[in-house]
Amino acid sequence: MSSNLFNNALDDIGRARDIVQFSCAVVRHSGMLRDQEEQAAFLQGAAVQFTRHFLPNWEQDIREGESFGYATVSNAVSRAPGGEAGMQACRAMAAKVSRSTSALDDVDARALPLLALSFGRYPQLAECRDGTVRIGEFCSDNPAVLRQLDPRNLSLLVNGFSKWPDQPGCGDGTFAVAGEVLRRA
Repeated sequence: MSSNLFNNALDDIGRARDIVQFSCAVVRHSGMLRDQEEQAAFLQGAAVQFTRHFLPNWEQDIREGESFGYATVSNAVSRAPGGEAGMQACRAMAAKVSRSTSALDDVDARALPLLALSFGRYPQLAECRDGTVRIGEFCSDNPAVLRQLDPRNLSLLVNGFSKWPDQPGCGDGTFAVAGEVLRRA
């Protein structure tokens, strides 16, 4: 039974034509395979496919409003079962974010906490640090973005920023979140 789930999961992500279909398949099948020995192999395969087939289109896709799919896949594959492949996918996603100049303007606000959370799983990687610093700077420079987030997402942002407390961008992002919390109070 579980091998059928695994094969169906691989087929679904293999047939995905865009990041939205791919992210939905990754999240759905990761949940279905939870506590199954095949979950790690699935997430590792998804991480490789994400890096090869979807990350090259990141900037174009976010201009088309599809940034949340990238964040959900990054969050899923960056977890422990994603292994080395998941870490490398997260690293590559973080590098895209850190090099972004205006692309973050097009990112769905709800994607930012998931990206920061996934990058925060690898505090030893410079790309993950730099990606999170860029998100912190963006949130500090654009406080209206924080108004779109619920309390849970605000806490996820701070969780991501907290992995690099000595980085000014992460501190700026944390202060921006604190300002939003005070504004709501």
